[in-house]
Amino acid sequence: MAGSTNEIIGKHGVYCTSARNPAIPALDLQAVMHQLAGAKELIQSVMQELASKPDSK
Repeated sequence: MAGSTNEIIGKHGVYCTSARNPAIPALDLQAVMHQLAGAKELIQSVMQELASKPDSK
């Protein structure tokens, strides 16, 4: 799901740029990209924590 979300954001970024600086994404894209990066970091940290714990079986 995150991959398809990144693909959609990427396509949107091609057509929606900042009016002040066309080299950077519009503010809505910056916010979404920031939230996706945070979610990715959270998922990675949880996966690392789970991998380091011994099985409780």
